[in-house]
Amino acid sequence: MGENISVYLSDAALKKLDAAVAREAAGDRAKGLSGRKVASRSSVVQRLIEDGLKDAPLDRATIAYHVISLAEQYGAGKVSLFGSHARGEATADSDVDILLEKGAIHGLQVLDFQEELSARLGCAVDVVTTAGASERFLGRIRRDEVVLYAAVGT
Repeated sequence: MGENISVYLSDAALKKLDAAVAREAAGDRAKGLSGRKVASRSSVVQRLIEDGLKDAPLDRATIAYHVISLAEQYGAGKVSLFGSHARGEATADSDVDILLEKGAIHGLQVLDFQEELSARLGCAVDVVTTAGASERFLGRIRRDEVVLYAAVGT
């Protein structure tokens, strides 16, 4: 089981929560459920929190934290975010688009960087290298580029 946390709710919020629990419990009883299977305040709150976490897109700070860690580990020159996360339009299903100036990263290390970032973030990551992209494509990327990491001297 996970850790317990305490949350402060205003009286008005508690009344709304209790009304929602009462409706859900009545529905459970109408289905013939009883005892612990009937909705309770804690089960409804837990479900609401878990559902909210599933639907939340990654925040930029989380992405930046992992990008910086990996960029330093791999010796990247510069790493930028582009696409929906850079524009603030990401959803829970959005992938993370990364523009990578390779620096000391060579060959298959780009794939290692991509796979490790994807594992850390828990979502798909697309990495485009500046060496492998056309100027036209780079121009489109740079419109919403957010630099997350730049090595000293880059």
